[in-house]
Amino acid sequence: EEDYHAGHVPGSRFISLQALPTPVLDAAPDRSTPLFVYCYRGNRSAYAVSMLKDAGYLNVTNIGGIEFYHGNLEKS
Repeated sequence: EEDYHAGHVPGSRFISLQALPTPVLDAAPDRSTPLFVYCYRGNRSAYAVSMLKDAGYLNVTNIGGIEFYHGNLEKS
């Protein structure tokens, strides 16, 4: 959560790994919804992708670590 508040992709949402997949199921009940997952370095997001696929999501992409992102960041 601290990483997210330090800088995140505009329009993205923070969802803790421990809470998955429930918040995603609530926000995107259609399992064909494209989901893009990232964390600080890419390790936790790889695990999150696996969990979401296990929950039946078909279009989940790990975009890696925010530390390698070159676009604008929001801070909260």
